[in-house]
Amino acid sequence: MKEVTDYILTHYKEAITRETLASLAGLSPSHFSHVFKRRTGKSPIEYLTDIRIRRAKELLVTSNKCLKEIAETVGYRDEFYFSRMFKEEEAVMCLKKYDLKAAQAAEKLQSHFKQNETVMILRIYDNHFALYGNRNIGGVLYDDLGLNPMGGGSILEVFSKPIDLHEIIDGQPDHLFILRAQDSSSKNLYHKLVKHRGWYQLPAVLKNQVCYIKIYPWLKYSATAHNMIIDEITQLFSNKN
Repeated sequence: MKEVTDYILTHYKEAITRETLASLAGLSPSHFSHVFKRRTGKSPIEYLTDIRIRRAKELLVTSNKCLKEIAETVGYRDEFYFSRMFKEEEAVMCLKKYDLKAAQAAEKLQSHFKQNETVMILRIYDNHFALYGNRNIGGVLYDDLGLNPMGGGSILEVFSKPIDLHEIIDGQPDHLFILRAQDSSSKNLYHKLVKHRGWYQLPAVLKNQVCYIKIYPWLKYSATAHNMIIDEITQLFSNKN
């Protein structure tokens, strides 16, 4: 396959077909695609696209060419198709970086979140308590960082659900993340919670594992917000060492 990959490296600006590459390898097009992916881990088109995108990134930094000129330079005659391919490649790279970041954060947090410890995400607003599930902030804590939600799998399917004071106490969370509004009714409800006789018996309170969080970034759903949540939770618990 070296002759083929060398050809792609030197002719990526040109219109390269699978048939041309298969001919170089002396194989039928279908068999060539199978062998190429087995050797390189990518299809011929994916391999060509990677080279073109990598070269385009270099030109964006080192040249004054506009996007249309860069597209033509790396082998794309359609500027809009190139733009879409470039964005898709960037999106994939961002996801890979985020997954790596989340995995590294999860490893760092292992000493603070024991295997069987549970997490409760509690919001106090509009004069009621709400337990948050997996479709917002919980997506980061439970899916990406692998923490255990109080209530198990049932809470994972909801955005949020009302919960009363006694359910909070009975839940006995080991870690408690609280987001409280600043209106008077929410403040009164919060004070009612922390003055309850069961508050000081909660594992989260006994272990000093109550964290107060803010709407941004914790309740926002975006790549930037999720990255910030991981940064903040890592910082929160590194300060407890």
